[in-house]
Amino acid sequence: NLNNSGEWESVSDNTFTGTENFSGMKAFVYGEFNEKATFSKGNNGQWLWADFSKSNTTLIQFKYAISFISSEQAKLNLEAEITAWNFDEMVENGKYIWNKTLNQIHVKGGTEAQKRTFYTALYRTYERMININESGRYYSAYDHQVHESDRDFYVDDWVWDTYLAHHPLRMIIDTKKEADMIESYVKMYEQSGWMPTFPQISGDAKCMIGHHQAAIIADAWAKGI
Repeated sequence: NLNNSGEWESVSDNTFTGTENFSGMKAFVYGEFNEKATFSKGNNGQWLWADFSKSNTTLIQFKYAISFISSEQAKLNLEAEITAWNFDEMVENGKYIWNKTLNQIHVKGGTEAQKRTFYTALYRTYERMININESGRYYSAYDHQVHESDRDFYVDDWVWDTYLAHHPLRMIIDTKKEADMIESYVKMYEQSGWMPTFPQISGDAKCMIGHHQAAIIADAWAKGI
């Protein structure tokens, strides 16, 4: 179901692409089913239906990926990120990644409830910022261009909320990622001529007051990042 203007297109009897326009930019999706389907559109093309009534299985599996560059890139993202149909393998891989991530900090003392609260909070710090580099390229809404880059490009930082503790924490536990995020701010400034105050994926939200990222950059500079 597309919320804004866009279109669906079937590629084969088990794959499709979609495009949606939002906030002055586009999102692309590439989806794949494990079974053949009959595709049809509804609601003036805003809905895509997949009919599996001719399938001989009761288990329909679906995987998809998105891109902000193209439908072809969305397909490449899917091939890179979800290589197989094994759901249990995906679950175990996810557990491995999160265990490795959360194990950066070991807690001593306290109750089980306090530890649970701590690690829940640490888990949530990974909500932002978001890396949108796709195989060495990224689309930037700050100049509406696709850029070649081997370095991660991060957006979506409500910096008025994150500059006091979130960024300083990352300077301790993930210095390289923090450096890439600060470099992303620099790139956004170079591309738009303005240091964003709330850098969202679609551009600067221009929320709140002041430039809180100045404190982040100064802190990182002082710490040799």
